[in-house]
Amino acid sequence: MTITQAPILLGDGISLIAKTSKYIMLEGSIVAAYANDFIQIKYTVNYL
Repeated sequence: MTITQAPILLGDGISLIAKTSKYIMLEGSIVAAYANDFIQIKYTVNYL
């Protein structure tokens, strides 16, 4: 899963991940920062 964060305040918004009966574990993150203030985080998704 790749999540890109921008330095903008948007308010309430919607949930990133829907409710599920399984546990979701995000592991092994790799972070990259860009000159335009964006941050990109890459995860490995494991379901328990």
